[in-house]
Amino acid sequence: MAKANPPAKSNDPVTNQDNEADTQADAQTELQQLRQIVFGAAEDKLKRQISQLKSDLESALKSKESKISEQITQLSKHMDEQFSNLTAKVNEVDNRHLDNNTEQHKALKNLSSELEMQSANSQDELKELESYVERENQALSSSFNEQLEQLKAYLEDVSKELSTSKTDRKTLAKLLAAMATNLEDDQL
Repeated sequence: MAKANPPAKSNDPVTNQDNEADTQADAQTELQQLRQIVFGAAEDKLKRQISQLKSDLESALKSKESKISEQITQLSKHMDEQFSNLTAKVNEVDNRHLDNNTEQHKALKNLSSELEMQSANSQDELKELESYVERENQALSSSFNEQLEQLKAYLEDVSKELSTSKTDRKTLAKLLAAMATNLEDDQL
């Protein structure tokens, strides 16, 4: 290509500016034409590759977004199920604990009332036992005193009989020793 001759310079400032602008525009147009010739095919190929890459990236991004969205949905569903299961288990344990607690309170009340009844019965039985022991003690004392009186009367009778019959003193001593032994045995 042949270079165009630049127009002659004029002294008019407005015309000079227009001429310079036209010259620059022509230079840029030529530069663009040269670029198109040298790099046009490569630039078009690069633009197509960029466009294809953009399309592939958008497709992959949409696919990933879809998969991530599906995974988030599944994870959310799984978490909800697990939370529901955990809540049910906690409620079940809580209910069992409350039931056990209620049963323990009932058992404690029953034991307490049984203990009170046993205590009252024990006190009644103790009073009856004390009364029985007292009655037996009095009966034994009375019986012992009666036997003692009978023994004294018997000894007096024997003593009178001995003194009247002039029995030998050795027999009397043996008889008195036997009576003393019997008295000791009765006191035990």
